[in-house]
Amino acid sequence: MIVECIAIIFVIVCMVFVFLRAKKTSYALSIIPLMIVPALHIIAMYCSKLFANMFDLDRNLVMIAIDVLGLIASCLLLGLASGNFSSKKSRASYLLVTGAFLVILSWVLVANNLRF
Repeated sequence: MIVECIAIIFVIVCMVFVFLRAKKTSYALSIIPLMIVPALHIIAMYCSKLFANMFDLDRNLVMIAIDVLGLIASCLLLGLASGNFSSKKSRASYLLVTGAFLVILSWVLVANNLRF
Protein backbone atom coordinates (compact mmCIF):
# COMPACT_ATOMS: atom_id res chain seq x y z
CA MET A 1 0.00 0.00 0.00
CA ILE A 2 3.05 2.25 -0.14
CA VAL A 3 2.50 3.22 -3.77
CA GLU A 4 -1.15 4.04 -3.13
CA CYS A 5 -0.30 6.20 -0.12
CA ILE A 6 2.37 8.04 -2.11
CA ALA A 7 -0.16 8.64 -4.90
CA ILE A 8 -2.72 10.00 -2.42
CA ILE A 9 -0.13 12.35 -0.91
CA PHE A 10 0.94 13.49 -4.38
CA VAL A 11 -2.64 14.28 -5.42
CA ILE A 12 -3.31 16.21 -2.21
CA VAL A 13 -0.06 18.17 -2.56
CA CYS A 14 -1.10 19.06 -6.11
CA MET A 15 -4.48 20.24 -4.82
CA VAL A 16 -2.79 22.34 -2.13
CA PHE A 17 -0.56 23.87 -4.78
CA VAL A 18 -3.55 24.71 -6.99
CA PHE A 19 -5.40 26.32 -4.07
CA LEU A 20 -2.34 28.34 -3.13
CA ARG A 21 -1.91 29.55 -6.70
CA ALA A 22 -5.56 30.63 -6.70
CA LYS A 23 -4.90 32.53 -3.43
CA LYS A 24 -7.31 30.30 -1.47
CA THR A 25 -5.05 29.62 1.50
CA SER A 26 -7.93 28.60 3.78
CA TYR A 27 -8.90 25.87 1.29
CA ALA A 28 -5.29 24.72 1.03
CA LEU A 29 -4.95 24.54 4.81
CA SER A 30 -8.22 22.66 5.15
CA ILE A 31 -7.08 19.72 3.00
CA ILE A 32 -3.63 19.30 4.54
CA PRO A 33 -4.97 17.00 7.34
CA LEU A 34 -5.93 14.50 4.63
CA MET A 35 -2.23 13.69 4.19
CA ILE A 36 -1.68 12.53 7.78
CA VAL A 37 -3.09 9.01 7.45
CA PRO A 38 -1.15 8.01 4.30
CA ALA A 39 2.03 9.71 5.55
CA LEU A 40 1.89 7.93 8.90
CA HIS A 41 1.23 4.63 7.11
CA ILE A 42 4.40 5.11 5.06
CA ILE A 43 6.36 5.97 8.21
CA ALA A 44 4.81 2.98 9.99
CA MET A 45 6.04 0.62 7.30
CA TYR A 46 9.60 1.47 8.27
CA CYS A 47 9.25 2.14 12.02
CA SER A 48 6.96 -0.74 12.95
CA LYS A 49 9.74 -3.30 12.90
CA LEU A 50 11.77 -1.23 15.34
CA PHE A 51 8.82 -0.72 17.71
CA ALA A 52 7.77 -4.35 17.43
CA ASN A 53 11.23 -5.56 18.42
CA MET A 54 11.57 -2.97 21.15
CA PHE A 55 8.29 -3.81 22.89
CA ASP A 56 7.96 -7.46 21.78
CA LEU A 57 4.77 -6.92 19.76
CA ASP A 58 3.45 -8.10 16.44
CA ARG A 59 4.56 -5.82 13.59
CA ASN A 60 1.11 -5.70 12.00
CA LEU A 61 -0.48 -4.66 15.28
CA VAL A 62 2.00 -1.81 15.62
CA MET A 63 1.14 -0.68 12.08
CA ILE A 64 -2.58 -0.84 12.86
CA ALA A 65 -2.05 1.22 16.01
CA ILE A 66 -0.12 3.87 14.07
CA ASP A 67 -2.84 3.95 11.39
CA VAL A 68 -5.54 4.45 14.02
CA LEU A 69 -3.49 7.17 15.72
CA GLY A 70 -3.16 8.87 12.33
CA LEU A 71 -6.93 8.71 11.88
CA ILE A 72 -7.52 10.26 15.30
CA ALA A 73 -4.98 13.03 14.72
CA SER A 74 -6.30 13.89 11.27
CA CYS A 75 -9.91 13.95 12.47
CA LEU A 76 -8.94 16.33 15.27
CA LEU A 77 -7.20 18.60 12.78
CA LEU A 78 -10.23 18.43 10.49
CA GLY A 79 -12.33 19.74 13.34
CA LEU A 80 -9.94 22.64 13.78
CA ALA A 81 -9.80 23.31 10.04
CA SER A 82 -13.58 23.36 9.78
CA GLY A 83 -13.56 26.66 11.63
CA ASN A 84 -12.50 28.33 8.37
CA PHE A 85 -15.95 27.76 6.86
CA SER A 86 -18.58 30.38 7.50
CA SER A 87 -21.80 28.46 6.95
CA LYS A 88 -22.92 25.41 8.91
CA LYS A 89 -23.88 23.53 5.74
CA SER A 90 -20.44 23.84 4.18
CA ARG A 91 -18.78 22.94 7.50
CA ALA A 92 -20.97 19.86 7.90
CA SER A 93 -20.44 18.69 4.32
CA TYR A 94 -16.68 19.26 4.65
CA LEU A 95 -16.53 17.21 7.82
CA LEU A 96 -18.74 14.47 6.38
CA VAL A 97 -16.83 14.05 3.11
CA THR A 98 -13.32 14.35 4.50
CA GLY A 99 -14.14 12.26 7.55
CA ALA A 100 -15.63 9.53 5.36
CA PHE A 101 -12.53 9.60 3.15
CA LEU A 102 -10.23 9.21 6.14
CA VAL A 103 -12.29 6.48 7.78
CA ILE A 104 -12.52 4.47 4.55
CA LEU A 105 -8.80 4.91 3.86
CA SER A 106 -7.89 3.86 7.39
CA TRP A 107 -10.25 0.90 7.15
CA VAL A 108 -8.54 -0.26 3.96
CA LEU A 109 -5.07 0.16 5.47
CA VAL A 110 -6.03 -1.72 8.65
CA ALA A 111 -7.73 -4.50 6.65
CA ASN A 112 -4.60 -4.82 4.54
CA ASN A 113 -2.51 -5.34 7.68
CA LEU A 114 -4.95 -7.85 9.13
CA ARG A 115 -4.69 -10.01 6.04
CA PHE A 116 -1.02 -10.83 6.47
